[in-house]
Amino acid sequence: ARAYVVNQGSGTLSVIDTSTNTVSTTISVGANPLALAFNPAGTRAYVVRSSVGVSVIDTTTNTVTATVPAGTNPNYIAVNPAGTRAYVTNNNGSGSVSLIDTASNSIVATVSVGSSPQGVTVNPAGTRAYVANAGDNNVSVIDIATNTVVTTVPVGNLPSLVAVNPAG
Repeated sequence: ARAYVVNQGSGTLSVIDTSTNTVSTTISVGANPLALAFNPAGTRAYVVRSSVGVSVIDTTTNTVTATVPAGTNPNYIAVNPAGTRAYVTNNNGSGSVSLIDTASNSIVATVSVGSSPQGVTVNPAGTRAYVANAGDNNVSVIDIATNTVVTTVPVGNLPSLVAVNPAG
């Protein structure tokens, strides 16, 4: 019933009513919002803010309920299918992924990945996260149970986004 739009220049999140195709509300999230993801229930939106972290939005009230510092230069985010963890790429030169516990809104682990990590996604089974490393022209595969990179897959030049087929 709603679509959400990150407005980087104005530091806001526009909420579009999809039945009328009009903006129903605008949420101030702070400077430099870049990307967003939702928990599976759609009750929380997680907005990545460059050099700040992640703003947590309650989608029932359309209010910011928390801000989570998430490493250096956070830029993309994905939420696991269970809704218990959010994965935030940190484009900080060496590259890392911050794991946010969505119940406590705190960082519970950091995983080193390739250089200049960009997009991140989690497979439907919730067992692997995939991170596109633009600086290394590869994808890091993270085992979610151990929070370790289990393999690195060479891909094309400057990979930026990654998605997993819904069938897994």
